[in-house]
Amino acid sequence: MQGIPSSHRPLLVVANHTSWLDIVVISSFLPVVFVAQHEVASWPIFGWLAQLQRSIFVNRGRRQQVHTTVSCIADALASGEVVGIFPEGTSTDGSDIFPFRSALIGAVHETIRRTQHLPAIFIQPVSVAYVGTNRRLAIWAREDDIQFVPHLLQVINLQRIDVALTWGDPIPADLSSDRKVLTIRLEGAIRQLIAEAHR
Repeated sequence: MQGIPSSHRPLLVVANHTSWLDIVVISSFLPVVFVAQHEVASWPIFGWLAQLQRSIFVNRGRRQQVHTTVSCIADALASGEVVGIFPEGTSTDGSDIFPFRSALIGAVHETIRRTQHLPAIFIQPVSVAYVGTNRRLAIWAREDDIQFVPHLLQVINLQRIDVALTWGDPIPADLSSDRKVLTIRLEGAIRQLIAEAHR
């Protein structure tokens, strides 16, 4: 692990996404309420675990649902929770990241408007990179043919998974911060962290 989880509260953690394991890796160092795709709730075992840790589920295909999700994130942040999001909106093979979507970053402004006493909210970029000989077996990208349960069993049978987890410098965001500019800055920071992890 490089860097440390921020002590700022509330805190929005923004990470790249290559596997369902990302949530396990990040949560092992910091209790986080994650925003997950709505279908995750129906997955065997992992869906149950996701609901136990108070995940926020989003249906990105429905615009109105995104507004509801932003509201749920703002509620969690306003109560001092750490919330984690994957702005790519899907998982990748880890060789690169997809362009970040900015919609859920809007929860920063919504939280500040609701609380009125918070001048800013900190956003921490985090990169998760699977390295070593079992790298490809740990990754579960959406374009892969393997289903969740076979992949889960494959991971359980691995003797070792090497992960480079890097916590970047927290970025303060206030009402004057442009959501899209913030998103581009976070994407650039995570791209750099991932490149360094794979060197």
